Amino acid sequence: MITLSLILLGAVIVGGLVAVLRGPTPLDRLLALDFLSLPMAAILVVWGTIHPESHARDIALILVVAGFVGVVIAAPRLARRKGQP
Repeated sequence: MITLSLILLGAVIVGGLVAVLRGPTPLDRLLALDFLSLPMAAILVVWGTIHPESHARDIALILVVAGFVGVVIAAPRLARRKGQP
């Protein structure tokens, strides 16, 4: 069951990478990158469940918070740039 969840999360990551590469605007690419932090964090949580002595859950939390902060900082700048010629 854990293997199946890791395979499905890997497929979600591949789909997210496609969205990053094909995004029509930089803002779409930024949101796709933010989306990628969630399945990566989920993989780390599954890894932390398998290996409880690892720090994978802590790293997953840091990854999600860093993704959120990055989007909060970068999104307004990209939105402003879109309005400029």
